Amino acid sequence: MPASLTFHETQSFSFPEPDFGGGSAMSVCQTPEGDPFLAFLTQTPGADTLYLLDMCEGRIHLQHPTPPQRHSIGGMGFNPLDGLLYCGSGDEDRETVIAIDPLSGTVQREVDLAVTTNVFLPGAFATNGFFMARGAHDTLELMGMNGVKLGERTYPGRVIRGLTASPFSWTFLDATNNEIVVIDPFGNVIATAPAPGAPPAFSSDVQNGGHALAFDMVNHPYTGAQLCIPSEDLPEWAVDENGYYTHTPYHQDTPWSPTPWQFRHRIFVANQTSNTIYGGYLTASPP
Repeated sequence: MPASLTFHETQSFSFPEPDFGGGSAMSVCQTPEGDPFLAFLTQTPGADTLYLLDMCEGRIHLQHPTPPQRHSIGGMGFNPLDGLLYCGSGDEDRETVIAIDPLSGTVQREVDLAVTTNVFLPGAFATNGFFMARGAHDTLELMGMNGVKLGERTYPGRVIRGLTASPFSWTFLDATNNEIVVIDPFGNVIATAPAPGAPPAFSSDVQNGGHALAFDMVNHPYTGAQLCIPSEDLPEWAVDENGYYTHTPYHQDTPWSPTPWQFRHRIFVANQTSNTIYGGYLTASPP
């Protein structure tokens, strides 16, 4: 029986630009210097923009236009082994995955995928550095990093939007039930939680509701505080006379409350109805 969880919100911030009716893509990434960011883009009438955002307040650190002729990115996943953002397309380029340098925005690698009719116009994509996965409608497809298909799984009654690699698992957004769905490496559903933000009016409404999610697989789960630490206007009581964070909710040693489910990883969910990115974590505690 899958665990029934709650998404505990810790922060939220607006999209860097409003959505125009397409899809959004998102992933946590890291620079070669070790700085973590939230990579984000949303579809616009012309060429889209890839943003690197501060993970606390959504401040723009860098921005790049998407590569020429690659304006239909439907999902992103960060490969920690080579430091690149792997991007799956939901349009005419669905047979190809491009890998982008997050700092320069340039294409560093292309991977050809097997063309299948089961995952047509995939709008969800993720990678953990060992495997890639993509999905559309009620089907998920697993591939090696060379693009060879390894298997697929269907989830009747669900419509898969966003997809992300998560600890020992994968996690996707189900538009039909407005749920966050966690699956194990074999594709079995092990947990669900109501997604934050307004749901779409109906499951085929591609313009609204949750469209992307990203687990923070970059930061160590036990080095982050429950509350995000703002870059400006930090309360005076949060630091001591030496400028160090005190044992407040901003301190990494303060236990998270309510207790996280399994690990203290942050998860981000992008909702196109409100053009808002919600940060939080999954917990078995009631809301």
